[in-house]
Amino acid sequence: METYNQMNEATQRKIQETFIQLIQEKPFKKITIQDISSSAGINRGTFYHHYLDKYDLVEKIIQTTLEDLENHLNNIDVNLLLDDMNNNGSDVYCKTIFDFIDGHRDLFVVLLHNDLPYQFEHHLKLLLIKQFKLSSMSLFKEIDVPEHYIANFAASALLGLIDEWLTQDMETSPEAVSTYFFKIIQSLRSL
Repeated sequence: METYNQMNEATQRKIQETFIQLIQEKPFKKITIQDISSSAGINRGTFYHHYLDKYDLVEKIIQTTLEDLENHLNNIDVNLLLDDMNNNGSDVYCKTIFDFIDGHRDLFVVLLHNDLPYQFEHHLKLLLIKQFKLSSMSLFKEIDVPEHYIANFAASALLGLIDEWLTQDMETSPEAVSTYFFKIIQSLRSL
């Protein structure tokens, strides 16, 4: 049973990797199941064993990516995060996000810069809002603004930096972009 599960996971990874490669070559609307199957070296039946259609494939890629990112963020050492926040910023939190994106560069470029169903950017923003509320609201306790406005603002700013970083071919290190985020936030706080 374990071998069967490993084979299924390997096949799903191959299908997803193939889709990511294909979407870099042509628009989503023009990609067929046959394109994916042929490029992955599988038959159409194998594709349909794992996914209903290409829309289901995209939805599962997005879901898996967001779950992986959330797990990375949830695995941050709480003591390290608290120490970092006491120093007036959670660089660990942002650096974890940028490191994760750096490790999944092609995937994020495809998900954020292609016209795909299920609006990855919207779902990513919701995750960032949720995580910001969990990890960083204490930085803004003296501000008389509802937390959902603060979290939405921070998530939008972070998405803007992510988009610019990807547009610039990620030439800047994850550490530097994380630092940029906090410099911008601190500058805004002093206005």
